[in-house]
Amino acid sequence: MRHYTSLVPDPDHKQRLREVRIRDDQENAKTQPPSDETIDLRCIWAVEFYTPSHTSGLIRSLQELDWNTDLSGIHSNPSSWIQRQRESVLSAGWLNLGILRRPDEVRPLDLSRPTPLPHGIDYAIGHMSSITSSITCIIICFVLDESLNTRYQEALKKNHQTQRVPFRRSAYKILGPNLQKAADIQAIRAEVRDTVSGWFRTHLPGLFATQNDLGTHPSCEFLTLSKTEPLPKQDEGHSHWLRLLNLGVEFDTWEARSVKGLRFLNRVRFEKYQHLHSILAANENTFSAEVISPYRPSERGSILAFVDSHLHGLLTHWALVGLLAAYERYLSRIRDSLSVEPQENEKPLKQFSNLTQYFSLSIDISAVAVELRRLAKDEQSLKWNCEDFLPCSQPYQQETKITLAEAIRNHIQHRADWLANVDKSLRSVLIQYGDALGIHENVRLQRRVALLTLVIAGLTIVIAALTALTFLR
Repeated sequence: MRHYTSLVPDPDHKQRLREVRIRDDQENAKTQPPSDETIDLRCIWAVEFYTPSHTSGLIRSLQELDWNTDLSGIHSNPSSWIQRQRESVLSAGWLNLGILRRPDEVRPLDLSRPTPLPHGIDYAIGHMSSITSSITCIIICFVLDESLNTRYQEALKKNHQTQRVPFRRSAYKILGPNLQKAADIQAIRAEVRDTVSGWFRTHLPGLFATQNDLGTHPSCEFLTLSKTEPLPKQDEGHSHWLRLLNLGVEFDTWEARSVKGLRFLNRVRFEKYQHLHSILAANENTFSAEVISPYRPSERGSILAFVDSHLHGLLTHWALVGLLAAYERYLSRIRDSLSVEPQENEKPLKQFSNLTQYFSLSIDISAVAVELRRLAKDEQSLKWNCEDFLPCSQPYQQETKITLAEAIRNHIQHRADWLANVDKSLRSVLIQYGDALGIHENVRLQRRVALLTLVIAGLTIVIAALTALTFLR
């Protein structure tokens, strides 16, 4: 990267571009999958949480969607189920919400729920979990249609030419085909994720949908390759295009115990987004006929039904890490914003409003931290309905007995401990901060009242003097 002032253009940029573009054909070829390779982005899961302050809104949203019907006749009314779980001490449970289809696609005798779905979504599969008495979770698997499931492959097969792009005010950067394809993949991933997050904001708003400063919904995409093994344990020469999909040799990769080749990348980092996103990937040949035959009649539907039934429990617990991380970021911002002396452009009423918002959210934070802290201490907790995944990456191979569910439980325990302690200490500090802010504002008010008193006294003297002069005349 070369820097020039905004008034002086780079005199050699055309020559530099010609020199760099000599390698474009080679770089385009290295970042393209083989001609017989099929990259199929099959579905994406999105997770939303409902804490005590969101329960009434969730029940209202379920009524608006007209989901409060018993599809199977065995207490599958979601609103009634939520109320029973909230009132129970043993509140852990799971409810199958069934297949979600557009109203005009629901067939007679079909146990699907008529549901408005966004463009690009074929149908969806819904699950509701009660993790504790204070935490309800809805996880929905959005199955992508043909307009979306080939987008990754199209982006990688497209040829690019090296570009010179302005960077800030006084610099430029050179983007080769590799970086341009990486940006395209990231944009597609963000588009699909925003589509399903938007559905939650519209139809089933919960914690992430209503609290924009907490981040976006935890999400996980599932894709398959027809020839290549994704997330390999060792680099097998496909690193260029696999790496663009985050499917190369990656840290924190796990493999299913019962289905060899089904691998889970715990987290994909985004440059511009603070949220939790993961990838589930496999080769198409991983799923044998005997594994998927008990599910749907079509091979594509069978694979999706098999993966969703084995993964939704694990993803529910995995998403709790995103919930705790969101609360951590929120508490850190509150802590860093404390100041008894208001900023010039910050009104005291806004500070009191922020305090009120915190104490309202703190009720949820306290309940979530305490209950998850207690839940994570039980070694058998957070394992229910979870497929076992064993570590592929080097840092975990020393602990050969640990599974992904156990690693998630340990992570939740540490974060819940930290969150409970910080929330308790910050609440005490904020009470004192509110008192100090009140005293500060009272002093300012007294000064203004004293000044106003002086002004009134001065005006009284002036009026009395004018009155006296009037009588003397």
